Amino acid sequence: MTKYLDLALQARVTFALGKCLAITDSSGGDCLNLQAQELAELCGQRAYLAGAGRDCPLQLSDTPCLENAFLWGYELEHHLKRRKLIEQGVAVYQVGAVFGTNWWGNPFQDDERDNKEKWFVSALADSPQEATIGDIPLAETEEEAWQLAEQHFYPAPAVRKGSDEVTRLVKWIDDHYPAEPTIDNGDGTLTVSVLCVPAEGDSFVERSVIPANLKSARDWLGY
Repeated sequence: MTKYLDLALQARVTFALGKCLAITDSSGGDCLNLQAQELAELCGQRAYLAGAGRDCPLQLSDTPCLENAFLWGYELEHHLKRRKLIEQGVAVYQVGAVFGTNWWGNPFQDDERDNKEKWFVSALADSPQEATIGDIPLAETEEEAWQLAEQHFYPAPAVRKGSDEVTRLVKWIDDHYPAEPTIDNGDGTLTVSVLCVPAEGDSFVERSVIPANLKSARDWLGY
């Protein structure tokens, strides 16, 4: 049963069932005859919203009913993660076999692949999501590509406000973008050279030099 659960959901369900088992052991009664609403109160809304059996009681002996509830909760969790990635500029694309994706979200040649079409993961340059360091491999299917996106992308840290905000922004750009060194001009402006991916898609990549004041540089990056 627990194989269907991510750690967060598993912890809540384990707590809920453990609580019921403890009551059962002490009272001799069976409190595992839980309706879906009761399960939601104990385990969170995900299992309930995913169709956790509103019309059937969830009993310990009713393994398929329980497993379906937890499986749907698990799938809903991944659906919500993917929807957030899509809303923040992450996408998967079907391409030929010659490209992989580096940690900046840009394709690179991969001669070791066969000639079958593959899927690669990418993100727009102004996406608030960033990839983990290391190449993201090509995927055989769209589903596998989304699984890779969930594994490799996470929210980029926002630049904190304060007297050293220019320094923080310069460091953030230099750490997270394939750029020439960002120049602090000393007058509240920055000169930044970054790779820009057009909003229409990944048809081409160009390098842009952006002389910008602090506010517009932060706005351009989405922070």
